[in-house]
Amino acid sequence: MKEDVSLKGDNVAEIFENLSLASKKLLTRFFDNFDKIVPQKQEQGGSYYPRRKPKDSQIVSQELEALDVKSLYNKIRCLTNPYPNAYIEGENGDRLYFEKVRFEPYNSNSEDS
Repeated sequence: MKEDVSLKGDNVAEIFENLSLASKKLLTRFFDNFDKIVPQKQEQGGSYYPRRKPKDSQIVSQELEALDVKSLYNKIRCLTNPYPNAYIEGENGDRLYFEKVRFEPYNSNSEDS
């Protein structure tokens, strides 16, 4: 069974909520059709990744220069709680952490123009 999942949201908690809603739909469909389901063998082996470490969430100056604003937004919003938050580090080791982020597309008709 499959269910579309929205990845919209300004942080991981909002994305997890979308995943939760999709999971509820799938589980309901599964139990409603339990007697009709035919198990299928998984085609490939599973994927395993090491747990993220705080250092993995550092945004380095090369990324700041290379990424467009929306890509940077996507990186930061996916590195919110419960994951180690995205951060930039100063030359002396000070860190600026990002716990929330919001993206607003450019609107040439906005009052800020």
